[in-house]
Amino acid sequence: MSRIVLLVLLLVPILSISSTSKNIIIESNNELMILKKELDKEKDELKKIDQSKTSLVIKLRNIEKEIRLNENVLHEINRRYNLVKESRAEVIEKIDILNNDISKLIKEIKKGNIYFVDNRGVLNLKLLIFSNSYHEMIKNLEILEKANLNMKQKVNQIVEKKQAIDNLNKILVEKEKELEDLKKLKWDVIKELQNEKVLYQQTLAVLDADKRNKQSYLDILTSRYEDLNKRFLEVEKESKNQPQKPVSNGFAKLKGGLDWPVKGKIVEHYGVKYVEALKTEVFNKGIKIQVQGDGFVRSVYDGVVKYIDWIKGYGNLIIISHEDNYYTIYANIDDVMVQNGQKVKKGDKIGIIDVDIQDVQHYLYFEIRKNNNALNPEEWLKKEAA
Repeated sequence: MSRIVLLVLLLVPILSISSTSKNIIIESNNELMILKKELDKEKDELKKIDQSKTSLVIKLRNIEKEIRLNENVLHEINRRYNLVKESRAEVIEKIDILNNDISKLIKEIKKGNIYFVDNRGVLNLKLLIFSNSYHEMIKNLEILEKANLNMKQKVNQIVEKKQAIDNLNKILVEKEKELEDLKKLKWDVIKELQNEKVLYQQTLAVLDADKRNKQSYLDILTSRYEDLNKRFLEVEKESKNQPQKPVSNGFAKLKGGLDWPVKGKIVEHYGVKYVEALKTEVFNKGIKIQVQGDGFVRSVYDGVVKYIDWIKGYGNLIIISHEDNYYTIYANIDDVMVQNGQKVKKGDKIGIIDVDIQDVQHYLYFEIRKNNNALNPEEWLKKEAA
């Protein structure tokens, strides 16, 4: 097998998607498949019960998981799109290399022809045949045979390289179609995700407006924060069991000077919040920052990633431990870019919020704590987002 044929075999795409349906994407990813099974189970449960307070709570939970599933599907589509895009670029590069090789071979053949063709276009065989001696004639004929063999090999190389280019062009067409299919699927998923978020808000509004379910809504808010607080206390307990470092007050000195975790503006402040529909107050221990930049979430200070998980109502959540028992909490992250136990520096990217989705308000939930005491992030962050 020639090197050219081997090259073509090596260029068989690493990633191929036999179908552009979302189900194929889900089935190819174990995490997405598990989440899909959970959703199907809850949908069956929803069908069995009456339209009541319980059904609305389950419906909210079901929509939250649908949103999470589609956000994960969208991430998987983006990952595959980038892989196919890179693979397409490699194919184009190989085609360019082969075309350059063909151009060089053609020039070499043209250059070789100068030695065999005179100005009238007649082969100079007579110079070889009518030589001074028999041995000289045999020698010249051998030279001619070798030259012809060399030119034939170059011609064969050109044919092989053109065949390789044809094969690569077929692969390129497949890549283009793959990219178009993925692009179409991406926007279908985005549209579905937008509809689900609207449905979530509408369902939440129905639950909020119904007097019989107002307390349930408050219970949902309370249970979500209790869940977050439970996870935090586990992290804090683990940190206390580890050897304590000398107090440095490094983090404390940055009050009012911390860089923002994302570029944006605060849309929900720290402190007491009055919920009109419930005629009651809730206490926000963190802030919501509407994302207005590239969507990258960054650590505000040096530390160690202590906790990563998905929590209902908060999405993907990251807790980072800093010196002197300070902690920062980042939630509602689409894609986590760090691992548990990983050391991070100030400004390191720890996650991303997918701002590619249009007409959807993207926000980061952010907290700062000293031990288990919530601090007002607005007093710690710089006056304006960088």
